Amino acid sequence: MTGLVGFLQEFVEDYPEYSYDVKRILVDGDFVIFHSHATLFKDDRGNGQKGMNIIDTWKVENGHIVEHWDSIQALDGFMRFYSQVSGGTIRNDNGVF
Repeated sequence: MTGLVGFLQEFVEDYPEYSYDVKRILVDGDFVIFHSHATLFKDDRGNGQKGMNIIDTWKVENGHIVEHWDSIQALDGFMRFYSQVSGGTIRNDNGVF
């Protein structure tokens, strides 16, 4: 968990206006799915043409998150560029599926 906390601390310092607006939550057994709209800038909040469409899927066992997957769709040119320079590396051996 230390890695996640460190990442989030740095991310919030870099993007203090970040917003993660959950649009719907779906639950199927041990799986919880959030469909959300995220933005890096306050002026983009609520604008469905800006930011990112995010699907987060968690597997929960005994009240703990044991697995996580996400799918992110950049909604505008800036976010497409940001995604290219900041993402794309899978940092575990679990694979996509």
